[in-house]
Amino acid sequence: LALAKRIAKYPAPVLLTGEPGSGKSIIAQCIHNESLARRNAFVSLDCSAWLPETLDNMLFGNYSTRKDSPACLAELAQDGTLYLEHVEALPMEAQYKLLSLIQGKFLHNGSNRPVAASVRVIAATETGLAPRIEQRLFRGDLYYALSALSLELPPLRRRKEDILGWVKFYLGEWQKRYNRYVHLTNGAYRFLQDYDWPGNLEQVSNVCQRIVLLTEKRNI
Repeated sequence: LALAKRIAKYPAPVLLTGEPGSGKSIIAQCIHNESLARRNAFVSLDCSAWLPETLDNMLFGNYSTRKDSPACLAELAQDGTLYLEHVEALPMEAQYKLLSLIQGKFLHNGSNRPVAASVRVIAATETGLAPRIEQRLFRGDLYYALSALSLELPPLRRRKEDILGWVKFYLGEWQKRYNRYVHLTNGAYRFLQDYDWPGNLEQVSNVCQRIVLLTEKRNI
């Protein structure tokens, strides 16, 4: 968290690494909220959820139809932050445009005339990018541009002191949503803290939802 706060002060790109559910999107939002761009847009996109052509158009739009189409994500993030989950899924052409965006030049699809841009890029990956560079699936220059400021998020099993805080947070969220309130004993909390949580925060949230919905007694 201390490193994230230091990183937030500067507009340079950031690369977040860590297991699924380790909290990369939360840290990305925190970095934006602590930055000078916090009053501007925070635009998020999961690159693994779209076909390459759709992904490219969502990010960089189309020059020939720009007057009739809504702004693309790179335009919406102007003077703000563009957060890309699973950045390794970007096709090579989009990787080149992302590198240009980091360098302050926005390039529409179908145009060879870049325009000035000011977008802070935060990228996240769950896999090592170095092997993909060797396989020529990811641009080396983009990797080095992204990783100038990098932050690795350890899994929950390596930060046991965080577990109870997240358990209480998600229990509170699910209790409010379902208007159903429960109480965990000290022994139950110790059990949850000692567990390894291979699914990290997503698993914590799901277990807390199950506790709230399926526990027959209020004391657990």
